[in-house]
Amino acid sequence: MRKVVFAVLCSFLFILVVVIDINQGYTHFRDSNDIRSATKRKGTTSSASSQKKPLIIYFSRSGTNYPNVHLKIGHTKQLAMFISDKTHGDQYEIVPAKPYPKNYQRTVDQAQREQQNNLRPSIKGKLHDVSKYRTIFIGYPIWWNEPPMIVRTFMDHENLNGKTIIPFSTNEGSGWGDSLQIIKRYYPQSHFLKGFSVTGSAVDNDHSRVNRWLAKLGY
Repeated sequence: MRKVVFAVLCSFLFILVVVIDINQGYTHFRDSNDIRSATKRKGTTSSASSQKKPLIIYFSRSGTNYPNVHLKIGHTKQLAMFISDKTHGDQYEIVPAKPYPKNYQRTVDQAQREQQNNLRPSIKGKLHDVSKYRTIFIGYPIWWNEPPMIVRTFMDHENLNGKTIIPFSTNEGSGWGDSLQIIKRYYPQSHFLKGFSVTGSAVDNDHSRVNRWLAKLGY
């Protein structure tokens, strides 16, 4: 009789262990699926977020500037940094492989030679990957009524057609010059939004106007 009771008890314990093990296995499988699903959702959200973030591309020059002021940070870079802060966008600075002279007049003369000879100054380092961005801010100072030729070096190598382009520029009284027409000729299939042009010496004191401009763009 004792042998029978012992055998029944052992069978019961065996069945109980199997049931618990199956339940634990199911729970682990379910939790693993939940983790994979959450990871997938997170990855999708991150990808969508990067599509909404703009890229701020700009060229700027520091050193002696008009009218006889020394700039540690160029006017256009100051404006680009402000735009980046407000839009949470990424920045890419177009840096010449050979820096422009710190002396203002020497830079003016070099810029004129580059334009007259249709030169393309080399850019330092690799170009930024623009493929993941839908919106591109592109900024530059006005040199001889146009963007600096190093900006054309960038545009020669990067196709921004199909993207939304928002130009911004600094100058000392020339306004946009011919720069908007030049950029639109490069990218005829892009969608252009209203840009922002400001006198370089007024950048520090014009944040409220920049802010209103960005607000109208939805930032």
